[in-house]
Amino acid sequence: MMGMRITSWYFAEGTTRDNANDGSYEEWLCLQNPNAEEAHAHVRYILENSRVIERDYVLPPMSRKTYDVNLEIGPNHDVSAMVTCDREIVAERPLYFNYRNTWDGGDVAVGSPSLNTVWHFAEGCTRDGFNTWLCLVNPESREVNANLDYFLGNAPSISRRVTIPPHTRITVDVNLDVEPNRDVSCRVTADQLIAVERPMYFNYKGAWAGGHIGVGVSDPGVTWYFAEGCTR
Repeated sequence: MMGMRITSWYFAEGTTRDNANDGSYEEWLCLQNPNAEEAHAHVRYILENSRVIERDYVLPPMSRKTYDVNLEIGPNHDVSAMVTCDREIVAERPLYFNYRNTWDGGDVAVGSPSLNTVWHFAEGCTRDGFNTWLCLVNPESREVNANLDYFLGNAPSISRRVTIPPHTRITVDVNLDVEPNRDVSCRVTADQLIAVERPMYFNYKGAWAGGHIGVGVSDPGVTWYFAEGCTR
C-alpha cells in the first residue's frame, strides 16, 4: 500500500452480541489523523438486518480518536463498517470478547483499503477446540452472489454458495460447511465488490484460549515476508 492515497477503510467483521448463547463482545473503532489539518470521517455501520447507521466524526490535526461501536449501534448486532474520509487516515478495529461465555480474549485488524470480488484465506481450522467463521459485507444496493471454495488438507474441496442482500453483513459458520477435524483454506468469489474477513476462536490444546482475525488477500503472490515468529 506504499504510495497509495488511502481515504477509505472497510471492515467486514464486528459484533456487539451480548447474550447467554453467544457471549459478550466489545467493539471499538480507532481512527488516526496524522495530518496537520482537521479531517472529517464518515462511517457507515452495516448490520445483519440490512439496516445502515451513519455517523460523522471530526478528527483534530495529529490526533487519535476512539469510538465505542456498542454505543453507536446498540447490543446484539453483527456489524461491518465502511470508513471514508476527506484526508488520508488510518483505521483499526479492536474487538474484545468472551466467546460463548467460555473463551475470552481480543484481536485487532487494520481495515482493507478496497473492496474486491475475490478473497483468499490460507488459514482455517475445524478441529476440536477451533471455530472458524467468514464475515462478508455487501455495502452496495444490489444483491451479491458469492461462491465459497474450501480447500482441505486431507479431503476433496467443498463449494458452497451464499447470497448477500443489499447493505447487509452475513456470517458463515465454516465448521458447519466443511465438517469437523479439517484444516481448511478458502477462496471467496463474488459477482460484485465485497469485503471479507475470517475470525477464528480457539482453545488450543485445551490450554490457551483466545481468538484472531484475518483480512483476506485478493491477489496470491509468489513471495511472502513475515517479521514475527518464535519457537521459545
